[in-house]
Amino acid sequence: MSSDSLLWKPWDEVNFADPYPMYKKLQQNDPVHLSQTKEWIITRYEDVKLILKDNRYQAGNRLEWIKRGVEYLNTHEMDFQAIAQAMSHFILFLNPPQHTRVRKFIQSVWVNHDIENLIRTGANELIAKLDKEKFNVVKDFGQALPALTMTNILGINSADHRYLKDLALNLIKALDLYITVKDLVLIHRASKEFIEYFRITLREKKMHEEGLLFKIFAANEKSQEPLSEEELISICIFLFTAGEETTSGLIGVGVYHLTKSSFPHAPQAWELAIDELLRFNPPVQLLGRIASEDLSVRGKIISKGSTVTLCLGGANRDPEIFDNPDELILNRTQNRHLAFGSGIHFCLGDWLGKLQSRIALEELLLNFSRFASSYY
Repeated sequence: MSSDSLLWKPWDEVNFADPYPMYKKLQQNDPVHLSQTKEWIITRYEDVKLILKDNRYQAGNRLEWIKRGVEYLNTHEMDFQAIAQAMSHFILFLNPPQHTRVRKFIQSVWVNHDIENLIRTGANELIAKLDKEKFNVVKDFGQALPALTMTNILGINSADHRYLKDLALNLIKALDLYITVKDLVLIHRASKEFIEYFRITLREKKMHEEGLLFKIFAANEKSQEPLSEEELISICIFLFTAGEETTSGLIGVGVYHLTKSSFPHAPQAWELAIDELLRFNPPVQLLGRIASEDLSVRGKIISKGSTVTLCLGGANRDPEIFDNPDELILNRTQNRHLAFGSGIHFCLGDWLGKLQSRIALEELLLNFSRFASSYY
């Protein structure tokens, strides 16, 4: 089979920059596609949603891939064990009953959603430090804001937010579809530093009593089934890291599109616009699952143990679900997008991602009425 005839080429430079034509070809020609990489590529909305809600398709294939890679490299005298340790209890990788236990624990202590002032204060603090003539929306603001927000929510030293942000940006490379040994070196270094940071924070109780981390620590001490220190550290890393790329990506996309359109800055308009930005260009494009038994999708048998790649970006532009799917319609009302997933793994922080992105965009557009192309 020639390279030009392949339907699934996410590594191709053109597709990496704009994957939507590739998704469309897959939807039209082979929506349940067995790729040359031996993974099943799913692009239709209903199929993606069905798989996300079906617990027979298990999460964690990325973690298993990481663990296998770590084991292989360990035998070649390359120690990357910290990567598996740091990510071992990311809830997006877990399945019931472990997933249920960890998710319930986090939800039991994270009950305070009243953080709008905290986010707005952080956004204005960062904006005040920006070069008013020229700055990079994503690097100088979009990536810094979720890091600053999470240090404040967790109740740890907010001065550490840029250091932790850099660690997070390296760690989340592990979620990329294809990575190199050079990437693994960066991921491993970030994992080790993250583990050490939160180990010291927990052991020395370097946290504010009103913060989420103190609540997690206190609740765990009282629990009849307490989480181990390793579990707690991994959860802390996950909570800090989870919103980094999602929020920064949405801020960048939002600035790009909102400054090109006539947009009424009313509360309901913002709600619709954020959902449409998430549908039109979701920050997370792909999710992976593993079939726990032989399963059928559109008459094709996905055998037990097979890897299934769900194209959220493709599903969110499925013409069977969305009218004019390739158009950004900021006041779109029928918008059941899958940017935050579905089923038991539906994103815990969807509300935070939306709120933070809205506030960030509000403050940016308020402070900078004109964005030149040089800002990107």
